[in-house]
Amino acid sequence: MLTIPITLNTAGKRIILLFFVLGTIFFGLVVGVAAAIGFIIPLFILAGAGVLGILMFVTASAFRWSIPQMVFMLLFVLYYLYFFIQSKFRLPVFTFWEFAVLITGFWGISRLSAVISQSKLFIMSILAFCGFLLITIISAFVEGNSKPVAAIFQFFSDLKLLLTLGFGLYMASRINIAAIIDRALLPIIIILLFFLLVQWGAPGVYMSIFNVAQLAAESTDILPSPGVSVFLHPSILAAASAALAIYTFTQWRILGKASGSAWLKFLAFVFLLIASNQRQEIFAFLLVIIAVYVLATKQGMGMRLMSSLVIFATLIMIFLVVYEQTFVREASLWGIGSIEAATHPRALLYDGAESIARTYFPLGSGLGTFGGVGSTKYDLSMYYKLGMGQQWWWPEHEDYLLDTYWPNSIAEGGVIGFGLLLLHYVLFSIYLFLKAAKSPSMELRMAWLWAAGSFTWVLFNSPTSPAFQELLLLFFPGLFFGIAVARENKEKMKLGRT
Repeated sequence: MLTIPITLNTAGKRIILLFFVLGTIFFGLVVGVAAAIGFIIPLFILAGAGVLGILMFVTASAFRWSIPQMVFMLLFVLYYLYFFIQSKFRLPVFTFWEFAVLITGFWGISRLSAVISQSKLFIMSILAFCGFLLITIISAFVEGNSKPVAAIFQFFSDLKLLLTLGFGLYMASRINIAAIIDRALLPIIIILLFFLLVQWGAPGVYMSIFNVAQLAAESTDILPSPGVSVFLHPSILAAASAALAIYTFTQWRILGKASGSAWLKFLAFVFLLIASNQRQEIFAFLLVIIAVYVLATKQGMGMRLMSSLVIFATLIMIFLVVYEQTFVREASLWGIGSIEAATHPRALLYDGAESIARTYFPLGSGLGTFGGVGSTKYDLSMYYKLGMGQQWWWPEHEDYLLDTYWPNSIAEGGVIGFGLLLLHYVLFSIYLFLKAAKSPSMELRMAWLWAAGSFTWVLFNSPTSPAFQELLLLFFPGLFFGIAVARENKEKMKLGRT
């Protein structure tokens, strides 16, 4: 493992200082030249990445961290702070963060290949995914709808899950991620709750801090506004809270008293999840947490299954009562129970995807044509063909086109491609839960349940969210997967020695 030297002599310190000064001068020159030729954004990102690398080296030297630990700590902190930095200083922090996670993921691909080869179920899942990609690539050439840049961009976006798993595997092989998360839980709770209370108690101050013009409207008349805290959107608060709620709940159920105050932290994250007021995210969490509760231990599983059905039915009744009026209002927007046509953006995206799948049966319209980041960024022609340019929400279409996941695969891969992609995710989810059920130790069962619960939460949430196209939602499932594999390898090594 590459590490920073623990001690540095005077010459070493001078070299570091020299590199820092030269990097700063280089940054200033590049930005100046870029501004003069009107090509500032790409070169700004490149120069900024170089200076950031130097700062990382200096900081790692000061704290005596390894390079992987330094990278992870930076990315972990930026997960929570990127929106504040981006909104206040107009820096493309999220672009850098996403790029860094995905690039790091390539270092874990060989490890991921080894994990895949050990399970027939995982192999079948990957084959289904490859089948989906093959169909979309073939249809891109056959149908002739795809622009190269949009298709390439969408292709790499489709790889986000695998690269995030690779990221988790690489980082978990280098550092103790679970220990870092455990130490960070309380500070995370304090920070998220503080800014949530500022948002609700002093919205003007909050909007000034984060440089936002308005807050989302509350749909239930219960909360002052959907909780956002330090994030760009309530759904990201929900994603971060749900993942860590699954994490702490599993610790509590499996470790018992040894988990310390895990149950209090679990309640705090559940509160943050509910504060986000994201219905699909909350419903998905209920499904996942019941599954984790049942599978936490082998003893008494049947009894827990019976009691969980009663608990789940009660929670669903409360859920429906709280959101009844919201469901009624949105049903009419989806054209349900109304003589009016659907006007909800998600409904129109699903309708459009179905229309495209029928028009370009059976292989779909091809990569980068509809419902994904490729088409959103580089090719809107299919949307205009479907008449979406006339919709009320089109002037702000960037806020809606990636609001749901499945229209992309339905349109670009057709019915067959959609079925293969769904099969890929379902098989992977089953694989994770089976790994948890077959784990020889409670610690390993806990780690696999972290991965299974957080990934399945994203899957259940996918009908009404960007899901597997949004790296912020995949970040914790990728980390938990890496933790589980690292722990399994460690236990195998111990058994091998004995």
